[in-house]
Amino acid sequence: MAQPTGANPFAPALLCTLGALWFATRGHAAGARPRRDWIAAGALCGLAAAWRIDFGVFALVAVCAVALADARSRRAWAPLAFAAVAAIVYLPFVIADGPADAWRDLIGRSLDQGRWWR
Repeated sequence: MAQPTGANPFAPALLCTLGALWFATRGHAAGARPRRDWIAAGALCGLAAAWRIDFGVFALVAVCAVALADARSRRAWAPLAFAAVAAIVYLPFVIADGPADAWRDLIGRSLDQGRWWR
C-alpha cells in the first residue's frame, strides 16, 4: 500500500473490493437499497477481478453474504453484474487463448503455484 502506483495489482483490487462492500451495505440502517446499489457492487466485484481474480471472487462472496443477510434483497443483481463485467474483461483473452488455456492460466497456475506467495 506504500506504493499505490506500482506494478502490484493489490491496491486497485482492494479499492474495488471496498467500494463493492460500501455499495452493498450502504443504506442498511435506513432499509432502502435500490437495485442500482447491488448492480454497482457487482460491477465493482468484476473490476476487482480484472485486477486480481481472487479479490473479485472474495468480494462477490462478501457482497452475496450481505444480500443473504438482508431479508429485503430478493434478487441477485450483484452476481449478474459481476458476471457481465468479468465476461467483458476476460472474454477477449478466452477467445484468443481458448477456454482450456485461459482457465489454466487464470485459475490453474494460481492454485498450483499459490504456495510460493502464501
